[in-house]
Amino acid sequence: MIHLFEQAITPAITALPWLSRWGGAAFPVQAGGSYYDPDTGQDVRIRQTYPVSCRIQVDCDAEGYYSKLLPDDRLASLAWMEAVGGYSYEQDKTGAATVRQRIRLIFWLNMQRLGNVDCGGYLPYKLSVLQALPTGKQWAYTPEGFTKPAVVSVRGAGGVEHTPQAVFGPYTFAIQQRLFLHPYAFFGIDLDMSAYLPIGCFCLEEGEPIECLTTW
Repeated sequence: MIHLFEQAITPAITALPWLSRWGGAAFPVQAGGSYYDPDTGQDVRIRQTYPVSCRIQVDCDAEGYYSKLLPDDRLASLAWMEAVGGYSYEQDKTGAATVRQRIRLIFWLNMQRLGNVDCGGYLPYKLSVLQALPTGKQWAYTPEGFTKPAVVSVRGAGGVEHTPQAVFGPYTFAIQQRLFLHPYAFFGIDLDMSAYLPIGCFCLEEGEPIECLTTW
């Protein structure tokens, strides 16, 4: 259900002028990788758990799909969202349903590239997110596959403990630990979301397979 909320809030997130990369809904996936060790002059193979997003270009020649949400000092900032626990679904007698779910927004900032190296300089960026997604805010939009609009709202917001373990708990950014220290910054925001959905107003279409994404 997280994609219902992603579609609704993405325009507000991507309108933030300081955000370089938005991954949308992401999920932790373990994958192999490597890095160059200058001390040995060799590539070292490792296994890490990455945030993986389906917001990737449909480009059969592209590489690195699953590393685009890694903290990277070439970026000014990046963000994604993930589900916190499951969702609830309630259908009423009129044939409409309400879906509720808590989502977490994860932000990583390169304060040097943003031109702000104050140790607490991430606070205005956090506040700008909360102001873009205020409690009580509603979006009426038609989700992909539906023929009638849904109404999505923010029911509540809260902060996440400001530690790498709390914000990036599911992930193992083994070689990026320095990217969590000043002058880099990060924060998490939890949003309690709800979606009021029309029932029986969706259509499923069968499209052509995209071979580069279905052949492994």
